[in-house]
Amino acid sequence: MDLFPDVTRLQVPTKFFFVETYWHPFHLTVRFFDKLIQSLSKSSFPNTPASWGFSPAPPAYITNPLISDDIYSQMESGWAKPVPAVKRITGPKSVEFADGTTLDNIDTIVYCTGYDGKVPFLKGDLDPYPIPGEQGNMYRNMLVLHPDKATRESLALVGHAAFPWPGFGILEMQNIALAQIWKGKSPLPPYEEMKKWHADLLDYRRKLLKNNKFESTFYPAMLPTADQLHWLDQTTGADLLSHFGWSWKAWKLWWQDRDLYNMCNSGVFSPSMWRFFEGPKRKAWSGARAQIKADNEAMEKGAARRKELVESKKTI
Repeated sequence: MDLFPDVTRLQVPTKFFFVETYWHPFHLTVRFFDKLIQSLSKSSFPNTPASWGFSPAPPAYITNPLISDDIYSQMESGWAKPVPAVKRITGPKSVEFADGTTLDNIDTIVYCTGYDGKVPFLKGDLDPYPIPGEQGNMYRNMLVLHPDKATRESLALVGHAAFPWPGFGILEMQNIALAQIWKGKSPLPPYEEMKKWHADLLDYRRKLLKNNKFESTFYPAMLPTADQLHWLDQTTGADLLSHFGWSWKAWKLWWQDRDLYNMCNSGVFSPSMWRFFEGPKRKAWSGARAQIKADNEAMEKGAARRKELVESKKTI
């Protein structure tokens, strides 16, 4: 997958030349994360000055939240100063902000533009991105939506589908899903149903943008978490989700292996959880339980070290 910075919306006069640094954000697409992040922000930083302009904040499912250990203290001390969005560049070292104010003597601007997906070696009707910057023409952002059955069932791309989840785990699940599809254990739906999924995704995004008062775009790879997660769980044959929640499988696991249930349900999400349960499509990994336990122990040790570090800083 090739990544190209999206610079189509920048108002930059051609006579000004400067060094540009691009940052690739992941746009969260679930409204739940917006409420969760707002709640965490308010509880962690209850005295954020109104002059910083952080409220009202753009929804987290449109604009990804800033995660940093240092930025708050740097702004609080005055070392860093939050400013509005850049409206346009007015000179070699000057900019005008969205609120009409200006700033001079600027050395570098970092554009948080996001990026567009592209597959340059696929041409014509095989190209999943015929319009740069638009959503790819793919089912589940993995299989090219081609009218020819043999083509759409064999031309697949990994790394173009994402949601708020550990990245390498998603890539592994995509590979397993494709293997199950090509082995015939997880047949694809009819072409019309695949096209409807794609149309529904576009409609879902249009509605989110319509109800959002901030100017924003989507990172094309991002998909609704619950829908994509359930599809991967069923297609891979992992059968993970049915073992947690309100089901007889969940109650059975809770009753027979309480420690494992609690680790999986409340601890760190170990990728080995995807390989723990036996099913008709795949075998379980015999080392999964030990790895889940090891991952949780590593997480607990890391959390203890971070707590010690925070406490030591308080005493300085």
